[in-house]
Amino acid sequence: NNDGNGGLMAESLNHITYVRRIVEYAKDIPSAFIPNCLLADLPDFPERPIATLDGYIPDVLYNDSHTIIIGEAKTIRDIENDHTERQINSYIDEVRCHKGTRHIVICSNALSFSHIKNMIVRKKMRENISDISFHILDNIYKVAVI
Repeated sequence: NNDGNGGLMAESLNHITYVRRIVEYAKDIPSAFIPNCLLADLPDFPERPIATLDGYIPDVLYNDSHTIIIGEAKTIRDIENDHTERQINSYIDEVRCHKGTRHIVICSNALSFSHIKNMIVRKKMRENISDISFHILDNIYKVAVI
């Protein structure tokens, strides 16, 4: 890998793969999926998600009158840091503005799957966030709903 980017090219391709995985997964969450309520940070989507109240821009956003879904793709480098913690807290605040069912979907690679899952399990134990479903995905087939 001698692209001069230190693997950033591969990382951004991974990111796109994770975002696509979230998009496909999110389509099955609402009882009646409405395609134009789904925004994603992908080249083939006409509109990108808008920023949360705190200024974070999710990779995927689905919002109809019954369901809100915020999706975030995480590459290995950005799982365990303050930015991710603040980002997830921002998404929690954002989905709580919604009266319907609330979902936060996080996708990363297979190696990070248990790590993210444990991070969310601990967070749910510490904080009162039982009103939100967290969906942890890997880039292949694993899913955990917490």
